[in-house]
Amino acid sequence: MITNALPLRQALLLYAFLFGIFGVSWGQQQNVFSRSDAGTGFWWHSNNPWYYASWTNNQNRPDNNSNTRNFVKIGHNNNTSMTTNGAFFTLASLDFESGASSPRTIAADASSSGLSFTIGIYNSSTGTHTFSTNIGVDAAAVSFQNNNIGGMVFSGNFYLNSNTADFGGSGSGNFDISAVLSGSNGKVVKNGTNSLVLSGANTYTGLTTINAGILQLNKTGGGTLPSGNSITVNSGGTLRISSSQTLADLTINSGGTVLIDAGVQLTITGTLTNNGTLLLQDGATFVQGTSGTSIAGSGTFTVEKALSGNSSTWTSTSGRFWYMGVPMVNVARSSFGSYDAGTNRVWSYAEATKLYADITDNVTTLSAGTGYVHRRSADGSLTFSASGLDGLYRSDVSLTGLTRTAGASAGYHLISNPYMAYIDWDAVIAANGTSNIESTYYIRSAEPS
Repeated sequence: MITNALPLRQALLLYAFLFGIFGVSWGQQQNVFSRSDAGTGFWWHSNNPWYYASWTNNQNRPDNNSNTRNFVKIGHNNNTSMTTNGAFFTLASLDFESGASSPRTIAADASSSGLSFTIGIYNSSTGTHTFSTNIGVDAAAVSFQNNNIGGMVFSGNFYLNSNTADFGGSGSGNFDISAVLSGSNGKVVKNGTNSLVLSGANTYTGLTTINAGILQLNKTGGGTLPSGNSITVNSGGTLRISSSQTLADLTINSGGTVLIDAGVQLTITGTLTNNGTLLLQDGATFVQGTSGTSIAGSGTFTVEKALSGNSSTWTSTSGRFWYMGVPMVNVARSSFGSYDAGTNRVWSYAEATKLYADITDNVTTLSAGTGYVHRRSADGSLTFSASGLDGLYRSDVSLTGLTRTAGASAGYHLISNPYMAYIDWDAVIAANGTSNIESTYYIRSAEPS
């Protein structure tokens, strides 16, 4: 009998031979391109909006029905409103090529849809692209890189799981994340010279590390991070705290910077280790842990204070007398500016003599806990700066030896709050060991009423 059929063994050998020549594999990772002429922004659609480079054909979704994590690329300005419909698409990476210069939005059709990655998202375009769909971090470390002036915006759920999201890139495009970053022991790393702004109520519990650029905490009302989280700032990195935040530990290594915006409070329940620079703008407050070792390191502490309402004409009703202390353990009188009899004065007060003493030597050391009176002829900002043990006051304060001599104003002492936080005067009066202190506030004002 004559037949055209090949024996099974020969057919299998022929298939293996052809497979080896043409590289046909239905499970291989490959470049998958978004088709500019697809006519739809849906990620899963019968128009077959994805071109598979190795297979040289079009498919209805970019991940082989979730069987393969492909390298997905978008390089055009069509279909700029996209939807991850019907699935949580599992990808290796997503690249916005230079041709994708128009801003693009990728939304979700349901809470169960989104995009997950094992390598990352890369923006090489000039457009800023917005993800309102959900994002999953499915490998130990996944990168999010802006390599041009275009940025990324995330507003959907952002699942770190127990992995690390690394934000950076070689470009100036920034990251804006109002999404909630979640994940038990999920971690965030900031690299690159661009900025990462977190404005959601994030719940991830792992370490946040800033190696370069700026990471800004900016949630309106409440903390941006859980209060038990810790942050490390390395050389070249900056942490900007723009809304009040509580942290466990904050470590600022040499070359690292932490900036607390005006009117914002930072609370550290563990240890602040500063071997870099910590700057508090006017009105910022810092609440430290209760331990005497809650502040450590040899770095620089800088506090700014704006003074307004001053006058070049000094009378009883023009200009201001500023009753204030210094926020450092020790700083020089020059922190108030150079002495001048007509434009810049600083006085201390002695209860024994009932007299104010003019401090005229600019190198005189001023100490935390002591009150001073300052008058100046022009508005401006004072900058108090000191390093290491001369920096922010870090111990319990105990004022002893206070006198009450005879005569008018007996027992009046000019003292100050040595901390960058508000004092509860009721707690001071009630504290063990406190005695002979009147529980009365005196407010001095030039206003007639």
